[in-house]
Amino acid sequence: MKQYVLFFSLCFFTLSFSLPDYKNCQNTNQLVWDTSFEAFVKRYFESKKGTYNEENGLISEQLLTAMGGPPEDIIRLKDSVIMAQACQAHQASVVAAVWLCPKKEKALFALVHYYDDKGVYHSDPRCTIFYKDSQMKDVYEQKIVTWVKDTFNSLIEKDYALFNDDKPAQVAKKELDDLKKKAESRIYFVRV
Repeated sequence: MKQYVLFFSLCFFTLSFSLPDYKNCQNTNQLVWDTSFEAFVKRYFESKKGTYNEENGLISEQLLTAMGGPPEDIIRLKDSVIMAQACQAHQASVVAAVWLCPKKEKALFALVHYYDDKGVYHSDPRCTIFYKDSQMKDVYEQKIVTWVKDTFNSLIEKDYALFNDDKPAQVAKKELDDLKKKAESRIYFVRV
């Protein structure tokens, strides 16, 4: 009898911690609300904390919150990797993304945030990319950096237009280009 209990316990443990392929998830809400994805994110970051969009909060919670806004379509890449990105509900300037390989249980997470590593708030965005697997980071690094730049550019253009719509076009273009160049220096890779 003990052998059967042990066998079923091991099967349950294995099943509860293996990731599905998420083929039924069409958008980020479906992914974020999937209990296996939430459990994976929490396991990935364990109890690690940081000040990114909230003071000394769990990184896993900050990422899940940032991805929990209006649904965005999931993008299916090669090698069974999915890419999902979304902005936070009622705070569109906070954006998160994941590049996830469910078969290998590997992932890269990106979080656009406004606090630096000293906990000081800045009005300009920065992005931290969290990774465990160096090989996956190396394969997707250029795609991630491109995604971050595109995201930054979109956020910068929206903010700039909101507060500078009365400037001459040439001045506005130069200032906007300068802001975009500065943003590239605020991309950080952190191994967890």
